[in-house]
Amino acid sequence: MKKFSFRLEKNLNLARQIENEARIEHQSFLRERDRLAEQLAILNQRLQLLMHSIRNLEGDVQEIILYKDYISVTRTAIQEKEQELDHAEILLEKSRLNLVEKSRETKTLDKLKEREWDEYILENNRQEQKIIDEVAVNSYFRKNF
Repeated sequence: MKKFSFRLEKNLNLARQIENEARIEHQSFLRERDRLAEQLAILNQRLQLLMHSIRNLEGDVQEIILYKDYISVTRTAIQEKEQELDHAEILLEKSRLNLVEKSRETKTLDKLKEREWDEYILENNRQEQKIIDEVAVNSYFRKNF
């Protein structure tokens, strides 16, 4: 009985390695997107706090102007962070599609290996049955003739 060897084992190992690298890259993009979303949430909270604070200010025009300028700067920062977040979402989606493609390639090779393994087992069982049949026939002829 010969040993099972999958002819595309190197390809399968390479596909698994590439899939793992794609998974790591995807996780990196996911962390970056989450980081940007958190920063955006902080900026939005800061803006809400500023808006609330400006309503409670009394009198000092200089302070009101300073708050309005800071609100303007905060809104600009929010817009920039939203653009960064949109870009991160695009990169994340590309990464996800790449990961899906690499997973598909790996699964295809895994299924092919599984089929070849099943064929190997089936052929092995046939060979064993053939040997058993030959032994049974030889034993029969020895006893009867």
